[in-house]
Amino acid sequence: MPPPVADNTGNAVEVVSLTTASAGDLVLVDFVRRGGSKRMLGMWKQTAIDLFLTINHAASQFGLWDKDFNLLPPENSQRITYEEIWRAANQLMQRDHAAAEAAATERSRAAYAEGDIFNSDMWERVAQAVAKLTEPKPKGPNALN
Repeated sequence: MPPPVADNTGNAVEVVSLTTASAGDLVLVDFVRRGGSKRMLGMWKQTAIDLFLTINHAASQFGLWDKDFNLLPPENSQRITYEEIWRAANQLMQRDHAAAEAAATERSRAAYAEGDIFNSDMWERVAQAVAKLTEPKPKGPNALN
């Protein structure tokens, strides 16, 4: 397979996530591609280790993910702050309080299906913020409001 260069990157298959499992000396790798299609690949354990070490080294070298292996946004986009997440959650709740969490979750899934991991993660954070804002408040003499 030729190395990726500007002329052939249009033919590349973009993998948005992968999952692994092992049985003895065999490792199964389940690749999820943009649009949701999947491919499964079986390889020897040492080959899989070498592959993942190569991916880790390349991703670390090019700054593609953080210390927790979360994909980082492209350089031209900024990290979304907690304040912006809470503001988005509040705006969704003002539009339709009952459907706010479902709306954020749907946007997250739609972004994921397009391979947009950054926006998928952002909308997942908004959905979690909506859930936190809609939790029932404790009552009684020891409740902090």
